[in-house]
Amino acid sequence: MSHQVIVGPTMCGKTTLAMGFASQWLANGRKVLVCDPLQSDWPATWQTTDRAALVALAKRSLGCALICDEAGQTIARDPEAEWLVTTARHWGHKTTILSHGGTQMTPTMRGQFSTVFLFGSTPRVAELWAEEFNEPGLLHAVTLPRFEYLVKTRYQPLRRQILTA
Repeated sequence: MSHQVIVGPTMCGKTTLAMGFASQWLANGRKVLVCDPLQSDWPATWQTTDRAALVALAKRSLGCALICDEAGQTIARDPEAEWLVTTARHWGHKTTILSHGGTQMTPTMRGQFSTVFLFGSTPRVAELWAEEFNEPGLLHAVTLPRFEYLVKTRYQPLRRQILTA
C-alpha cells in the first residue's frame, strides 16, 4: 500500500479532503483508524487522540487506512512515528498524515510518501515538497487559492484539483 501526506495551512481543506478519503475507504469495506488530538467527528471504524494507541491497534490489524491529523502533535518528529510510513505497509495499511508544512516529520518519513496533496503554502513549504518529489511544479502551490491543491504521485504527472463538498 502507498502512503500519502496532505499539506497546507489552517482552514485550507486538509481535514475535509482526508474525511472524504475516509468515507470512501469505509464504503469500500476498509477499516479506518484515526488519531486526531482535536477529536473531530471522523468517518472511522475507530478513533483516538493517542498515536501510540493507534500504532498498537494497527500492529494487531491488517489492511486498514491509518490517518493522523495534526502532525505537529501526533507525529512531532518522533522517530517512533516512522513505523506508520516505513513498516505499516507490510500489514497492508495505507497511512495518511495531515501536516501544516512537513517539518513536523523526519526526513525518513517524508521520503516514504508516494503522494503529496499540497494546498496553498509558503515558499519554504512548497520548496520542501518540490525537492522531496523532484517536481518543480509544486512550487506553484504558493499561488493557489483556498480549497485548491496540487497532487503529485511519484513517477506520475502533477495534477491541480479543487476540493468539492
